[in-house]
Amino acid sequence: MRWFWACALSVVLVDQAAKAWVRQSLLLHESREVIPGWLAWTHVQNTGAAWNILAGHRWLLVGMAVVVIVVVASAARDLGARSRGANTGLGLVLGGAIGNLWDRVAQGYVTDFVNLETPWRVLRDFPVWNVADAALTIGVALLAIDFLRPRAPRPTPNQVPILAAEPEGIE
Repeated sequence: MRWFWACALSVVLVDQAAKAWVRQSLLLHESREVIPGWLAWTHVQNTGAAWNILAGHRWLLVGMAVVVIVVVASAARDLGARSRGANTGLGLVLGGAIGNLWDRVAQGYVTDFVNLETPWRVLRDFPVWNVADAALTIGVALLAIDFLRPRAPRPTPNQVPILAAEPEGIE
């Protein structure tokens, strides 16, 4: 469980620090190239979810985030025990949900800033995002990989091992 909480806390801290830097360093809609032709920091205020879905429905998005946080935190003990990947994935999802919830409650919008300006249209048209969004996406991917990965069957408590030979002294 420590790893789960460490992942979640790390995401929240890095996400909030990055967003604070963007709000302090860039005017709204200002953009700075990081890797020319590929990546820029662009200050955007998003009142919706990905691709601005549900824009303007702040409290619905807050409610959805609270449900995700409660479900993930509740499930972490059981699901996190599956593997390090599941534990990491759950921590990333929790941290990402808290990071964006924090913005939405405190400011009424989420600060986004990672802008892919690639020559590839599919990536160039991708919405601007933030650290919390990346953590959510990576966390869900890790969980999917973990759940789709085949596992060796575990013996059930009712299964009794069969002895190869009877112990000596029993007739």
